[in-house]
Amino acid sequence: MRRFGLLSYVGPLLGLVLIAAGLFLNFRFTGEGADDGQTFTEQAKMADRFVDSVGLSTHLGSNLWNGTFDTIYMPRVKELGLRHIREDFGNHGQYLDALKKISDAGIKLDMIIARDAESQTHLPTINEALVEINTYLGMGIKLGSVEGPNEYNHPRLYWDNQPPPAEWPRWLFEFTRDFANSFRSDSRYQGIEIFSPTYINYGAGDLLKQQGPFADYVDYGNYHWYCNDYWSDNNPADLSNFCNYDQHYQAFAAPLYSGKTIIITENGIPSTDNVAGAPVEVQRILLSEDVAAKYTSRRLLELFNRGIKRTYLYQLYVAPDIPNNTLTYYMTLLKTDGAAKQPFTALKNLIALANDPGPQFTPATLTYRLAAPTTLKRVLMQKRDGQFLLFLWQEVDSTKSVTPVSATISFDNELMDVRSYNTVASTEPTYSGSGIGELAVGVGDSPVMLAFSPTPSSPGNDGSGAGSGSSGTNSNSSGNSATNQGSNKSSGTSSKQGNAAQPEPATVSDATNDPVVLPKNDPTSSPSNLEKVKGIGISLVIVGVLVLVSYAGSFMRASLWHGPV
Repeated sequence: MRRFGLLSYVGPLLGLVLIAAGLFLNFRFTGEGADDGQTFTEQAKMADRFVDSVGLSTHLGSNLWNGTFDTIYMPRVKELGLRHIREDFGNHGQYLDALKKISDAGIKLDMIIARDAESQTHLPTINEALVEINTYLGMGIKLGSVEGPNEYNHPRLYWDNQPPPAEWPRWLFEFTRDFANSFRSDSRYQGIEIFSPTYINYGAGDLLKQQGPFADYVDYGNYHWYCNDYWSDNNPADLSNFCNYDQHYQAFAAPLYSGKTIIITENGIPSTDNVAGAPVEVQRILLSEDVAAKYTSRRLLELFNRGIKRTYLYQLYVAPDIPNNTLTYYMTLLKTDGAAKQPFTALKNLIALANDPGPQFTPATLTYRLAAPTTLKRVLMQKRDGQFLLFLWQEVDSTKSVTPVSATISFDNELMDVRSYNTVASTEPTYSGSGIGELAVGVGDSPVMLAFSPTPSSPGNDGSGAGSGSSGTNSNSSGNSATNQGSNKSSGTSSKQGNAAQPEPATVSDATNDPVVLPKNDPTSSPSNLEKVKGIGISLVIVGVLVLVSYAGSFMRASLWHGPV
């Protein structure tokens, strides 16, 4: 038999090395969060409409009786920057005075038609309801909307803890129809919207549907959606049914208001800073304040993105005499002494960052590339000055440890001024930079907001391809900041591109929500470079295979030619 020397193994070894190197390059740069991403061309939503999509149920009566309206209620409502509050109609003098103060502060009121315990239907007459509205308007109280009866089939709220009569669906439909016909025929009520009544229990919507076309007599469909155990039965990879939201919609909105824009007038999360110290009967449904802050922020962004016109959170705070073994005690933004809970701060930050009052405008369409796991959630907004706001977050169970994932955003033929914010924590930017073509950010379970707008022309960004560029600043959690010099990289070809100073890259786990600009020499820093790397990898695999095939052919020919020795 012919014997081969050591050099005869160089060929197959070289082929195997080339194949391994090629496979490494391909798999290394096509994994989750490191792929070349997806290009999105989408029209932004008006940022200020998000602010307008947030409301609050406040239970003003109890705040009046414990004497905290002027010391807690009004200061905190103004601090939030709220524009909508939901309350019950009432005619007590002190109550009306308080509503007038709220209205004078520029806050619109959604008023719920009151229960009438003396009537068979427990509903007021149409005339009684209109007289109450006229009283409010006569005092100069601004009404944004009038809401039908609240949870009309609820045994405790309407029927003295007894099951509602079988006629309740007919009574509710007839009241809704007759009220709308009278209300819409009076010019004094022009501009005041009608929210539908609400009801409880699955299957009730089908009973109401049999009575007639509810949708014809309301401007917006309305229902309540509570989800205390936010992730109890949801698959994080499929967000079409987060906490059974879609199932809830099908049961409480679709039967009556399919095709109508929806309002959610009650939604809230019970939270405390001491879950272990709460009564055992409520512990299992309580969340820590930090988790509730994340869920509240994410929920409002998600509902806004789904087209929900407004979501009213439940509630501002409760009186100290409310028992602490009830859910109501914990479903608040403030503690009983008025101190802010973390969800309050998170909500205040979101409103402040998106706030952009002014006339209506048509937001622009933006093309950008996002390389990130497909489960990452996003909402794109725009302000009137042209600034875009991109919110990113992981929709995951925040009661467990969450590892941030990498998201890379690049802009076609454009350099941007960019700032980043951890919205739950602060309205101060965690990063700011100028002349950015591409940005990598670690995204956790708190919404991160990227604010960006085109970098103005400058001597270093005038199309000559040369200049000193600009710097980026990354603020760490201790409040200190550091600026690191690097090189700018813009995705695609840009006549504006020059050399820019950017922070050095950080690993995702270093920054949680703080973005960093990728360096120019990182092969993952742009889709075009990434394609080149992948192309090199494929070429190496092909060459390696050819080397092996060539060697195998030579070996076969040599064996046949020389035969056995």
